[in-house]
Amino acid sequence: MLYKLKARYASASVKDRALLIMFAVIFISCFTTYYYFDDGKSNAGADKLHGSLARDYYRSPLNMSDAYQYCVAEAQKQLGSSMRGFTMDEMSTRYKPEQSVFFIVLKVDVGTINDYREAVVYCDVDPKQHMVSYYKEVYPGEDRSILSRTIEFFADL
Repeated sequence: MLYKLKARYASASVKDRALLIMFAVIFISCFTTYYYFDDGKSNAGADKLHGSLARDYYRSPLNMSDAYQYCVAEAQKQLGSSMRGFTMDEMSTRYKPEQSVFFIVLKVDVGTINDYREAVVYCDVDPKQHMVSYYKEVYPGEDRSILSRTIEFFADL
């Protein structure tokens, strides 16, 4: 009887040790896999990002929606409190494969609530750097050609 009890205890401790070793191996493999694949890339460029735009672009690449957010953030930074509203021009916004950038076109209202001007903002967003690489504001009526200004002048006579 004592022999059977001893054999049962010995087999139970072997099973416990095997189970403990199995859990240790699983834990160590999960831990090393996480650090091997993370490789410090999960926060790539996070110091350049605006608060709500920070995310892991290594695992989920930058897309059109992200590029739009970057362009809006840059426009708000450039225009400040004078920017009243904005919309994306969906017909002009696109990905330029030859330059590997997202080209975002925003229609913005600049000024006060009662007195504002419409403008167009052009942004190139680099998907590798996660930042706006080109920014330009264009106000209709400015920077027109001499011919168009001459035609307008004579049309008013």
